[in-house]
Amino acid sequence: MKKHPSNSVLFSLLEGSLPKDAEHRLRQHIEHCAVCMQSLDFEKQLTRSIEELPLAHPSPQFDGHVLSELQHSKAIPHRPLQAWMRPVITGLLITTTLLVIILAGGSGEEQSQSVLTPVFEYITDVMSPVTDQFHEQITLLTPSVDAADNHTIRIFLIASLALLVIGSLDRLLLPIIRHRERTG
Repeated sequence: MKKHPSNSVLFSLLEGSLPKDAEHRLRQHIEHCAVCMQSLDFEKQLTRSIEELPLAHPSPQFDGHVLSELQHSKAIPHRPLQAWMRPVITGLLITTTLLVIILAGGSGEEQSQSVLTPVFEYITDVMSPVTDQFHEQITLLTPSVDAADNHTIRIFLIASLALLVIGSLDRLLLPIIRHRERTG
């Protein structure tokens, strides 16, 4: 062996975790090398000193102190479930609204055959006075986007209002559904 072994290799020798052939070569080197013999003796003394140290035991109040520190720490504030669910629910509502518009949209024969046509017609009828009012104000304030018949603005307003309606359906329908489940 031309090179001196590292302290970790010497420690592995003390533990007996080296392969037999490597251990044999290392022991032969140590017999003829005073520096490595001194390092091995130092590792032995260090290991014995560490083993002789008394084990430290935590105080009986340790658990209580740790728990109280955790409860009073300002590490990461607790975020309620609603805080991270809000963007998810908003995304689902927007997706649902777009799906309703796509499925209920169309023209002519396609629209009359749509499954959601009654829902779309009901929303349009209920929101018609509001959309008409918006449409009048927008027409007065801005130039026409679609010169033919301004359907672009009307569809945008209906889609926005549909989003509001779908967003409030949980508040309107859930109590009714729960009441029916209890009584039915």
